[in-house]
Amino acid sequence: MTTSIILRAFGSSLPQHRAVRALIMEEYQRAFPQCALRMVLASRRVREAEGLADMNTVCQELKSLGTERVVVQHLLLLAGQMRAEAEGETLAVPLQHAAPLLADAADIQWLAAQIHLQCREGCPNLVVVHGNTTNPQYNHTHLQLQEILVRSNAAIRFASLEGEPGPGPMHAIRPAAQAAGCAHIIPVFLFPGGHVQEDLLGSQADSWASQLGVPCTASPTLLEQEAVRARFIARTRQALAAEADVSGS
Repeated sequence: MTTSIILRAFGSSLPQHRAVRALIMEEYQRAFPQCALRMVLASRRVREAEGLADMNTVCQELKSLGTERVVVQHLLLLAGQMRAEAEGETLAVPLQHAAPLLADAADIQWLAAQIHLQCREGCPNLVVVHGNTTNPQYNHTHLQLQEILVRSNAAIRFASLEGEPGPGPMHAIRPAAQAAGCAHIIPVFLFPGGHVQEDLLGSQADSWASQLGVPCTASPTLLEQEAVRARFIARTRQALAAEADVSGS
């Protein structure tokens, strides 16, 4: 059975986001030379700005090239709203959805260990996720991550742009940050998009860095880290192997 791969992400037109996309495509092409490879962005605004095809168009194109099945690797932290919507789609070829970065308790422990390596001594460390106010059922995974991190490292505080636990922990560390003269932000976001570059680290008065009122350093986003990209490639490889087992049975 001829199988292709689609990488699916939300999307941003910021140069930093585009650079990470290019890096991921290059590494996937090396890892899976036998598969046709495409990337699809969920953001219609970004697709239109960059002249990119939507999921339906890409699947039709792949079918015309002889693809019989597509493994979709969602470049997502967890199986949340975007993944649920994608699984409900009916497209030109059958889809198999590979696991997101955090699929079980072992994945959460793995990410917690990666975050510990990025903590900076001598200043408060603020771990930030996006969160979900509209669908709070999708917050449980990062709340488990929060529990592991704050239990094991007293220098870590955990906040979210929306949903639980919200921005309160950011405001709470402001006195400690000002006493130390610095703060370190660890963004648990896949790409360096607008949330990271503007909401967290921007120079505008309402950015989190500006609200902390001290010089802030920041860790790279997840897909800027080689270990995370390698983990996604392993997820895709597992999905391809599972598809091959089904086809051969």
